[in-house]
Amino acid sequence: MARIHHLRLDDSTVKSDTFREQQRSADERDREELALLGKKQVLRRKFGFMSMLGFSCTIPATWEGLLILFIQGLANGGSAGLVYGYLLSWFGTVAIFVSMAELGSMAPTISGQYHWVAVLAPSCCGKFLSYLTGWLTVAGWQAFVASACYLCGTMIQGLIVLQHPTYTPELWHGTLLFWAVAAFGVFVNTVISRALPQIKGMFLVLPKDTMISNHDVIVSKFQASMLLDHNYLSRYPLQNISINSVTSLNTLDLCNGLVIEEATIDQLQKYMGDGKLTSVQLTACYMQRVFQVERYINPVLQLNPDSLQIAKRADTERRAGHVRGPLHGIPFLIKDNIASRDRLQTAAGSLALVGSIVPRDAYVVSRLRRAGAVLMGKSTLSEWADMRSNIYSEGYSATAGQSRSSYNLTVNPGGSSSGSAIAVANNVIPIALGTETDGSVINPAERNAVVGIKPTVGLTSRAGVVPESIHQDTVGTFGRTVRDAVYALDAIYGVDHRDNYTSAQKARTPPQGYAAFLSNKTALQGARFGLPWQSFWALADAEQQSILLDLINLITSAGATIINNTEITNYQTLVSPNGWNWDYGSTRGRANESEYTYVKVDFYNNLHAYLSELGNTTIRSVGDVVQFNNDHAYAEGASPSLNPAYESGQDGLLASLATGGEMNATYWEALSFCQTSTRTGIDDALGNLDALLVPPDVGQTYQIAAQAGYPMITIPTGVHSKSGMPFGLAAMGTAFAEAKLVKYASAIEDLQKASGEIYQRARPRWLGFRVDSIPVDSCAKLKGHVE
Repeated sequence: MARIHHLRLDDSTVKSDTFREQQRSADERDREELALLGKKQVLRRKFGFMSMLGFSCTIPATWEGLLILFIQGLANGGSAGLVYGYLLSWFGTVAIFVSMAELGSMAPTISGQYHWVAVLAPSCCGKFLSYLTGWLTVAGWQAFVASACYLCGTMIQGLIVLQHPTYTPELWHGTLLFWAVAAFGVFVNTVISRALPQIKGMFLVLPKDTMISNHDVIVSKFQASMLLDHNYLSRYPLQNISINSVTSLNTLDLCNGLVIEEATIDQLQKYMGDGKLTSVQLTACYMQRVFQVERYINPVLQLNPDSLQIAKRADTERRAGHVRGPLHGIPFLIKDNIASRDRLQTAAGSLALVGSIVPRDAYVVSRLRRAGAVLMGKSTLSEWADMRSNIYSEGYSATAGQSRSSYNLTVNPGGSSSGSAIAVANNVIPIALGTETDGSVINPAERNAVVGIKPTVGLTSRAGVVPESIHQDTVGTFGRTVRDAVYALDAIYGVDHRDNYTSAQKARTPPQGYAAFLSNKTALQGARFGLPWQSFWALADAEQQSILLDLINLITSAGATIINNTEITNYQTLVSPNGWNWDYGSTRGRANESEYTYVKVDFYNNLHAYLSELGNTTIRSVGDVVQFNNDHAYAEGASPSLNPAYESGQDGLLASLATGGEMNATYWEALSFCQTSTRTGIDDALGNLDALLVPPDVGQTYQIAAQAGYPMITIPTGVHSKSGMPFGLAAMGTAFAEAKLVKYASAIEDLQKASGEIYQRARPRWLGFRVDSIPVDSCAKLKGHVE
């Protein structure tokens, strides 16, 4: 499969485009180049052959080179012309680097000066001048290294003279010191190069007066090294923001003069359809938003270097009258365990998979590409979707560090699809994909006040997704509204020959898509909902119960019938009374009734199958991952408490490794018990009801649905007064009941909006924004919510 879905153009179109390209002025070309980077042309520049040649030839004139060339004459008195020549050369060098700084701020590029020359030079000589510039730059760097080594050697000689006045410098001493400095530089950049981020981190961290204990120093060193290794440059540095103004982080800059903050997909499509906004501009604006909030909440792991080109092709299609659907030109993010065959990494947050090459796009990614959506990047997550550890910091991975909820940066942000939910909640992106084995779509969605759709297992393909359990894995969607999340769901569901489970959806899904079932509050008239009170509601805290029951009363006033005590059959055995616990069967002394019994075996076998298709890696099994972590013990937290983010080390991986992938009698008994009991329990509770309404902040709700493989949708509802963290109301149904859940979730959402300010999606308060604690607090230590 091609890396990126390319547009098909006929020969006449290509020839026409070529002719127009030749006719464009350099000024128009500059303007378009800058537009791709989200910039607007301010100054008009006209560069000819001689001006660009002068630029190229002056590049090697560094201050070190000038000093070396003039130092002999200046030291001996020199002539006035020599002094004036030195000053003139300095002025030219400063002018060159001021120009380069302006170019760098205007069009940042890793390619350097020769790329700028190629962009700005006349087309007839652009290639020649760019090659000339490249070679001159190489010569300039060689001269720079030689100059630096000479100056350092001379300085060392001067220090020796200061300490030992009887020392007599010899020329061969300088030569020896020159080569000694060069050899030391080679040693630093080869032998100890891997330790440079930690060394830099140490020098950055030690001066801080917040380092009050050895443990704090270790933690902060690790964070500093992670920050140094990060790929982002930000125009929004961390500042001493007052608690009254930090909520300004909720505000987005205008995008081409338009408000995109909290904008729905329909609104964005109208902007683009009216010609007021392009996909390129929209994507660039969301990238800018990444830079604005990255330092605080870390929702994005990687930005796609091809995203602006993809957006440009979407704009070209739109101008040609071809709009593929509601997601045409809309940027999206995917969780880092969902494969994309492009220049993005797919590593599930683990350093072990960095550099590996996936064989193809995940099915859901290829579907979104075909829908015309723009893959902007990968979102952060809990490493290995929480499978690696049982006591850990939710939202943390070795590749990205800690992601945080903007509602309260010190507590569990929800996971393992943390970054996807955080990004949508903070207007970093309109929609995102996540994955769930047990709670990892519903939990981060409700803890970040966004809509989360966890589909029936088999509705969305898992092909190309780093697996956990073939029996429970599913790909879900996030949006700020039900409609937006449904648009994403419509784009990704379907039968995939690489995932046999998707064949179960045949004749059970609507051919027109789920958006056809979106409704308003009038749909609640005559609806029948059940409340499994003892099973779930009784486990919610009093404040949450009060707010949710107010919403239930509102739903009743809209014409729905609410039936209380519609319990999950045998909930006393199935539902843990002490919070989410996927090894609850073993807690009761019955491993053959535990979800964890079969999940850890599935992970061993399913991961082996996934890794077998990867290129450019030696990691082929859970055992290889464990060994890699042992070899990189600190960064990957191989042992308990070695890395503060992984208090229990890699005990989850070790538990899976210990099974050897053996599907023994206990495995089959546990699988049968959990699936049969939960499916029967939910179906019995539903009876002839339309849906079960549950409080998803009670983790046992989505745990029972996960074991059954049944769908859930959560919508934002309220906020805890103490923690500032949101919670939601969720609708639960039987297998492939997404159409019904979409109908009633959108109806309840419309009812909420019609009711006024209460029950609305709350905006973040950025509590604890000054704190960079690892691990995050509270639920992080309860083996919270897995993939």
